[in-house]
Amino acid sequence: MTLIRDPRTLLCASAAVLSLGLAACNSQEGVTAKDASVEDVAKAIAKSDVALNPGRWETNVAMQGKAMPVPGADKDAMATCLTKADIDQMDKQMMQMPMDSCKYDRFTMAGGKIQGAMSCNPPEGQGPNMKMTMDGTYTPESYDLDVTTEMVMGGKTQTTSMQVTSRRVGECNGTELQPPKTT
Repeated sequence: MTLIRDPRTLLCASAAVLSLGLAACNSQEGVTAKDASVEDVAKAIAKSDVALNPGRWETNVAMQGKAMPVPGADKDAMATCLTKADIDQMDKQMMQMPMDSCKYDRFTMAGGKIQGAMSCNPPEGQGPNMKMTMDGTYTPESYDLDVTTEMVMGGKTQTTSMQVTSRRVGECNGTELQPPKTT
């Protein structure tokens, strides 16, 4: 769950309790998908021409609910350094966790708004069924996202709400958390 520390990975999908990342729009018109794999959406976003600006990003996460604790939630802002190379590798960053059992029921990222619904239905015994919705706004310098995750495990449903706020606050200074490496 270290992906929560990386603002690129927080926005576009928060799936499997946080595996999407805000990156960009597929063009001036945005990215829209229905019944699409996480990989297909990641590729569409990676081909986009509008992205987050490189620099130091500070992210706050506030959670409500009891589903799965997220390291760093409800604490001071987490800072990461987003480089141009990171932006160029966005699709690889987004696919670090296997998402074979997940798909976007719907996803739209355009005009400064992002909305989506994802469902994950792994084979019996390989994890909980999950539904996730997201609604928020973005610019090249900031994003705000509300994510609701509903997991069904052992016949019990657990719901978690998360509010993610991230802002570019200047240039990187070397004190930021290091994002996961792609291969």
